[in-house]
Amino acid sequence: MIKPIKLYIPDYYDTFSIEDNRVLMRKTKSLLNEDNNASKFIASLESPENYQCNIPEIGEEYSKIATNCFHRDRKANWELPMQVSDCKVYTYNWDDEEFHFRIYWIIISEKYMLQLVGVFEPKYSAFYKKHFTTCLHSTEINTHFNYAENFEIGELFDVKKVEVSLQELQDLIDFEKQKKEKQQFSEENLKVSNPNFYIVLETELKEKNEVLIDALICRDWKLYYNLFNPENFSDPDSTIEWEDNSDVFEYCEKPFTNDEKVTILSENKEFNATALKHLISNKEMAEQKLLTFFEQYTFGNGGAYADAIHYQYAKIEIERLHGTIFSNQEFLKRNLCLTDIIITENPNELKLHFKCSWDYEHGIEIILDEKLECKTEL
Repeated sequence: MIKPIKLYIPDYYDTFSIEDNRVLMRKTKSLLNEDNNASKFIASLESPENYQCNIPEIGEEYSKIATNCFHRDRKANWELPMQVSDCKVYTYNWDDEEFHFRIYWIIISEKYMLQLVGVFEPKYSAFYKKHFTTCLHSTEINTHFNYAENFEIGELFDVKKVEVSLQELQDLIDFEKQKKEKQQFSEENLKVSNPNFYIVLETELKEKNEVLIDALICRDWKLYYNLFNPENFSDPDSTIEWEDNSDVFEYCEKPFTNDEKVTILSENKEFNATALKHLISNKEMAEQKLLTFFEQYTFGNGGAYADAIHYQYAKIEIERLHGTIFSNQEFLKRNLCLTDIIITENPNELKLHFKCSWDYEHGIEIILDEKLECKTEL
């Protein structure tokens, strides 16, 4: 019997097996010294109408998402612009920290579809994903075959291996190696204590427009809360049922933000580090002035998102949550995190962008002048 489905797969898939009614091909050997990445190419026949994704390699959560994506996209006719053997194709993919995957659903008929899955380790995954997609385009399907007959899954697939050049992988490995070396050089030199700090910073900003460095100030300011809309906070001692504050804020034991790093950006084509140098030389004073500003801004009715009384209510709720008392400034340091320092066209000013609990989506931007006085960006 001529098998109705011909799969083209890269020749580095060195094992072939039939498991759980799936054709499973694995890459288990290193192609180059630096490459030890495992990957899988999985093929199966599925029912479009009653499709329930069950791919152990990607886990239950992603399988549920894939199920919903398939049915949603098919109902909305969101197929890919390309076809395989004149069949519509739908897709879902994700790049997780632990693995990357690609799923393609090729609709053979109302009752049958071919599911192709590629699962790859993140390192150098671009190389493997490219070949997986290329091979998808070459897939040959006999749409007139009677798939309803009781065939073993292995009888449906003819697998043809395609020779792959490893030069592209070597180029990718070399590129990643150079990238890592450059990153290491930048990290070593982008420290304020390094005499070349400003020279390297200028070079990096011209190349990338933004540079991530170790935090300069506000190193212990962490964002633990999302206060949603602070105006929703009521008197914690109120006995009125609808004034309960339990659902008007969110607490995260692990901070939402990283206070150990800050991003430096520049609005000016000509690099001028005057204001940044001034900030670094007076960071303790700058930090205290920022705290004083934010205290007035929130607890002093200085223009924050809600009236001061609501921040007092929020503070009381959070104190009771932790069983401790915070000063206003201690409270603020748990609700703010500096994420960006922006070098402006004015050589005597910096913009500081903070993530904040009372406007979590947008944050707040502060202008810091040569006297380290603060005001909000209008």
